[in-house]
Amino acid sequence: MSDTEENQAEYPQHSSQKPGCGFPIAKLVVWFCVTTGAVLDAAMASFNTSEWQLSRLRWEATEVNLRHLKTTLTMEMIAAKTPEMVRKDLWVHLLAYNP
Repeated sequence: MSDTEENQAEYPQHSSQKPGCGFPIAKLVVWFCVTTGAVLDAAMASFNTSEWQLSRLRWEATEVNLRHLKTTLTMEMIAAKTPEMVRKDLWVHLLAYNP
């Protein structure tokens, strides 16, 4: 996502990076239907949020599907300038992915 003040406030960069020398990082958990592969729900938070806080269940199949989704829909870099637009961009990608 774009390195704007709003995105840095909502999704700060990793603490090992020097301030101003990295991009904002978000953690994304997506729930897929095991039968159809359709996206059922998604949660997004700052990188330092634990996965336990985002999800009580973590399935390996879900992670594989998310990697496929990111590659297929070119989601490695989201260019939105505000946290609100980052969330909207994410949902547009997920909507386009659903069969």
